[in-house]
Amino acid sequence: MLGVILDAVRKACNKVGNRVGNKVGNRVGNRVGNRVGNKVGNKVGNTLTDIQLKVIENIKLNSKISAVKLSEKIGISKRKIEENLAKLKELNILNRVGGTRGHWKITDEI
Repeated sequence: MLGVILDAVRKACNKVGNRVGNKVGNRVGNRVGNRVGNKVGNKVGNTLTDIQLKVIENIKLNSKISAVKLSEKIGISKRKIEENLAKLKELNILNRVGGTRGHWKITDEI
């Protein structure tokens, strides 16, 4: 009789242990997975596109170039140029010095 009770207790303990182990394992796995995913995502997300590289090359040739002129040279809409310029500014690759009549400055972070 005691053997039957011990077996029942062992099974119950195993079930509880498995549940706790699974929950802890999932939490740790998710945390590690999220951290790795974020790091990889940031690295991949920070690579420059062909368009952004073309924008930088054109700005190197003429730091006073406008978004309209960039769109004509690269062959995409002014709006898409503005989006790419915003991304380059966000990445601290480009800065605008002055307003409309100012010029672009390429930082050393390239």
